[in-house]
Amino acid sequence: MRDYNFNEEIFDNIDSACKSYWLGFLFADAYVQKGTNYFCLELASKDIDILNKFITFLGMKGKGLYHYTRNINGKIHHYDKIYFYSEKFTKSLKKLGFVNKTNEIIFDFDKIPNEFKKSFLLGLSDGDGTVYFNKKLKRSGWKLCLHEDLAKKIKKYLIKELNHDKFTISEKHHWRTTYLKEFYINGNRNVSIFLNWLYSNESVFLNRKYEKYIEFKKFTNNARINRKKPTSLSKYRGVLPSGNKYFAQIGVKGKSIYIGTFSTEIEAALAYNEKAKFFFKDKAVLNHFNES
Repeated sequence: MRDYNFNEEIFDNIDSACKSYWLGFLFADAYVQKGTNYFCLELASKDIDILNKFITFLGMKGKGLYHYTRNINGKIHHYDKIYFYSEKFTKSLKKLGFVNKTNEIIFDFDKIPNEFKKSFLLGLSDGDGTVYFNKKLKRSGWKLCLHEDLAKKIKKYLIKELNHDKFTISEKHHWRTTYLKEFYINGNRNVSIFLNWLYSNESVFLNRKYEKYIEFKKFTNNARINRKKPTSLSKYRGVLPSGNKYFAQIGVKGKSIYIGTFSTEIEAALAYNEKAKFFFKDKAVLNHFNES
């Protein structure tokens, strides 16, 4: 007789953000042992907090968490895992696409109700996602590796949710396989938009990666504060001083377009007016000059 019990039918219906998060996390890091009904979720001991959260989520009573060590190149590494047998629990997971290797799992993203898809993606990100930033170069990014079929659906979902006209998502095939893809979101602005959206109103997350997110926010705030600004500004729209001259630029669809460099402020302002009328017609906001 086994020495533990829990809610074995918890994934029969995905009807909450919490269930959706855990489903995403398990698809990234857990597996059902081949040819059996044994479930395993194994992580480095530094992430034991998320294992304890999962045990609480399952309502598990009794022994389900195991600690062990591995000697890798002469260094001892500590791990913890949740490992148990349950025909009902694994049957639910297999219906959702679980197999014996996590990177071969094919999951129908459409099975997740739309209001819980973001939580599923956070779970995937906590399991397999990476946030990285270079403080010296003031650059940052986020990446996630997943099956190409799931990648297509998640990309379509993100484009809709985050407005692709102002947001860039890159992707490429993983170097080891033909069916895995790596998702990339690069640039401080894009990563900030994405992570702020991803963590908004979420109650379950991996502490270590959430702390990385908070560190990233501080990094981008400092980068914004320390960004060099012009020592003086022109009184005319679209005009900035450049040494002893002035350059004109105009914003169109979120992009800054360089117009040219001019000897005087007024020449630059007039050049701005011409471009504004070209792009915005009768809705253009123009510079006006005092006659004297």
